Amino acid sequence: MAYQQLLDVLREQAQYRRQYVETPPVACPDDGVLLDTNSDGILHCPMGHYIAQVAGQWVTRATPV
Repeated sequence: MAYQQLLDVLREQAQYRRQYVETPPVACPDDGVLLDTNSDGILHCPMGHYIAQVAGQWVTRATPV
């Protein structure tokens, strides 16, 4: 593999990462249920104890949303 090919792979990975971070999640990563929006505009899973955070990260909550 040539050096230029490796650079192309790194650029492509950076593009995928940006797209992943900028695109809000659609479904819960645990059970695949579509996310709902609560009154504060925060995405949450109606089946579990998860809410969507910035950069596609999930936080476990002690009580359901």
